[in-house]
Amino acid sequence: MKRISVVIPTQGRVQALSRTLTAISEQELGDLEAELVLVCSGRPAAECEDVRALAASQPLAAKVVARRDGGAAGARNAGVGVAESELILFLNDDTPPLSPRLLREHAEMHAAGERRRGVLGRVVWHPEIEQTPVMAWLASSGKMNDYSELEAGDARRPVLYAPNLSVHREALVEVGGFDERFWRYGWEEYDLALRLGDRGFEVAFAPNLVVGHDHVYSRAES
Repeated sequence: MKRISVVIPTQGRVQALSRTLTAISEQELGDLEAELVLVCSGRPAAECEDVRALAASQPLAAKVVARRDGGAAGARNAGVGVAESELILFLNDDTPPLSPRLLREHAEMHAAGERRRGVLGRVVWHPEIEQTPVMAWLASSGKMNDYSELEAGDARRPVLYAPNLSVHREALVEVGGFDERFWRYGWEEYDLALRLGDRGFEVAFAPNLVVGHDHVYSRAES
């Protein structure tokens, strides 16, 4: 039986996390065995209890890890550390799957068992939120996620965006995981891509595997 661990860092967004977990609970898994690993990053203990209560209500096996520092990089490393599956799927607390077979198809694309190969899906704005002008610009300009090299087939390095990325634990361990010195948005992913690329790591782009970014940005927030 195929297995996958879904690692989700979360910080102060219980409502968004609830919507994401609901979408995961509606996935068509078939014979895939999945577990949830939720990592409370930099949160008061009382708020982590809200996450624990939410995890207890899920149909999938779920565990909660409290992580006080290290940002998103540290939270993802902590999640990988307790995950029981060799195959890891990273999502964010505000990126619910829009594809009904997202987990299953991530796992199927790893069927060959190549440890130095990742699968990257697409992140779009969630269709149920209203896009501000700056959100439209972030998407069209590639400032949010830039898939142009992958679509053209001429990526010079692996392109990694953690909110819809599956990778084998072995590949992450080989390079020491995410570098927790990076705390600003996105740099830890860029750095990981460089270090994995040095070891021959490749990424398969799966634009049909889609998650929705359930977050409204104003110009000031961006």
